[in-house]
Amino acid sequence: MSRIELSTKNDHPNPAVTYTRDDLVGVFNRHDKNKDGRLSISELKEAFEQIGSRWPLMRAFLELLHSDENHNGFIDKEEFGKLIDHVLKNFGKKKKTMS
Repeated sequence: MSRIELSTKNDHPNPAVTYTRDDLVGVFNRHDKNKDGRLSISELKEAFEQIGSRWPLMRAFLELLHSDENHNGFIDKEEFGKLIDHVLKNFGKKKKTMS
């Protein structure tokens, strides 16, 4: 099972939190505040805030650009799997520095 480790804000009791696919599905599902079956940019931003993104609005925007295949400005249930896969693959990775 894929896991991602994310550093959270310094005041968080656990400085590194690990999320599984199921965890992320739960986080993103809970942030569908109006229960319309899709995620808006503001709902995505709140979800990324919860999982500890340093730049949640930017991350939400980038994930929306990547996963919104029908270009309606939302992550629909048909696009949800693509969002989760992309977050598991890319979120929380450290940038390599050149020596």
